[in-house]
Amino acid sequence: MIEEVRDYFLSCPAIKRRAKIFGINNLGPDALDYTVESVPGNPIVKRYTNGAAIRAKQFVIASRELHSVDAKTQARNVETFDAVCAWVEEQNAEGNYPKISEGQPLKVVVNSSAYLLGVDGKTARYQIQVQLNYFTEGST
Repeated sequence: MIEEVRDYFLSCPAIKRRAKIFGINNLGPDALDYTVESVPGNPIVKRYTNGAAIRAKQFVIASRELHSVDAKTQARNVETFDAVCAWVEEQNAEGNYPKISEGQPLKVVVNSSAYLLGVDGKTARYQIQVQLNYFTEGST
């Protein structure tokens, strides 16, 4: 599923415009490297008596960005993720979700705004937390 989520976010204009590399569970050391990472979380949102369920997978979308004391640079880094969050809302409104084989996608939820996770020399890691909710059939 993580590859499908990566492909989904690769179609986001803000990420397409900035990302040099978009990895999976691996954020490179260079500015403009991006990654999608699996994170732990409760996989069941709701379980039905017939075994069907609404499930959730949690991910982090992270980037390595140039970092300086310049407020414009830092604001641009956050604005990129603000654009990603707005894009996710648009995709939900249009019913555009990652194509997954595990079930029927219901929505992508942004669980956090962009935040700075760490600074390493001249670069910084920024990220948002997202969740894919999807429906799986039960056995009758």
